[in-house]
Amino acid sequence: MKLKRKKTTTSPKKILISLLVLLILGLCLTYFLYSRHYLIRSVTRTFMYYEQSGDYGSSWEMLHSDMKAQMKQSTYVETKSQIYLNDFKAQSFSYKIEHIRHLSAWHPSNSSKTYDNVYEVTVAQSFDSQFGDETLTSQLFLARDKKNQSKWSILWDNDK
Repeated sequence: MKLKRKKTTTSPKKILISLLVLLILGLCLTYFLYSRHYLIRSVTRTFMYYEQSGDYGSSWEMLHSDMKAQMKQSTYVETKSQIYLNDFKAQSFSYKIEHIRHLSAWHPSNSSKTYDNVYEVTVAQSFDSQFGDETLTSQLFLARDKKNQSKWSILWDNDK
């Protein structure tokens, strides 16, 4: 006696529904990843706009509370002005966001503190200085501040 196998066929309707579910999941994942990078890029652009405009008081406001604890606003403003205007004799600069990378954890070299869910942003600033065309590349780190979880704030690796 031979056993007959039951033929299993997947209906075109099931295949279509499966493909539609996969497409929706893919779109949701893409949107989530893209929107987070868009937000990080937007925060970085705002910070760089303030720096570019010489509005160092506003850019200081975007710093993480840990950075603010290291440097008073007046010192930050004075130091930034000194660097661009006095040291480099640069009236303005252009910038380009070169790379954004998500880090699950990051800690500055001068600290044992670890920041979770951080974005590393590479920014190239170009300006015409007394020494000719210069480009400075810097790493900014964006993290949520414990004092205000709703916004991203700026950190950098400060060896001091």
